Amino acid sequence: MMTYKKLLVCLAILLASGCASNPVQNADLAKESAYTVTKNYKGLINLYRQELQKKDSDSTRIKLAQAYLNYGDPGSAVFVIAPVNKKKPSVSSLIIQAKAQLELGEANAALSSAIAANKLDKTNGETENLLGVIYATKGMYPKARQELNLARSHFYNEIKVTNNLVVLDILQGKYQQAINRIMPLYRNDQADKQMTANLILAVAKSKNLQLMQSLLEPKYSDREIAQLYLTLQSTKEVSLVKQTNTSQTNKAPTKAAKNKKGKG
Repeated sequence: MMTYKKLLVCLAILLASGCASNPVQNADLAKESAYTVTKNYKGLINLYRQELQKKDSDSTRIKLAQAYLNYGDPGSAVFVIAPVNKKKPSVSSLIIQAKAQLELGEANAALSSAIAANKLDKTNGETENLLGVIYATKGMYPKARQELNLARSHFYNEIKVTNNLVVLDILQGKYQQAINRIMPLYRNDQADKQMTANLILAVAKSKNLQLMQSLLEPKYSDREIAQLYLTLQSTKEVSLVKQTNTSQTNKAPTKAAKNKKGKG
């Protein structure tokens, strides 16, 4: 029986094959579609590099830089995207550069890139979300919250913004606020793995062992929950950087979520 992933790959290839008349272009589009569906970033990197060897273009550089970022190589992403941003920067090219710089620990450079992107489009929610993350990284929490709320008002991905607001709540010691923010999504099976982890952290930080038990039983034993509870209470900080650069946000409700929903 064909798996769901294989079916997606075949569908992507069929769709790509019907979109171009040139056989070589057909093959490249098919590869790109298949690599994108399977998240084969190494394959995408090789494909885009080959394209750039034939003809340099800003659009291909942007795709290559994003592939490097998804692959976990922010240094190469910055190197590839720099000529685009020197010549004719766009919101997408500046966002990629800012994310890569932030991953490299260059918060000031990332802030400059994100501000430049924001000047090009004042209502871009992705830019505002990224600015919120950068300001939080720099300890500028009021500015961070302002930008994240702007991202929400411009209807940027609700899960991503909520995750970042939750981490900001935790960084500021507003643990109950973080819990209240996540719970509606969690109870409706809309919380992804990162949001669920943030919820468990906030509950532990709020010293609510009873709530933590209700969230984690019966997947974990009482002893395991108690150990995790004590460990998370001593956690010093959380990071927004990796959450921001995640390429996908998939719903991943835990067994505990379903059990809780079933109880009532």
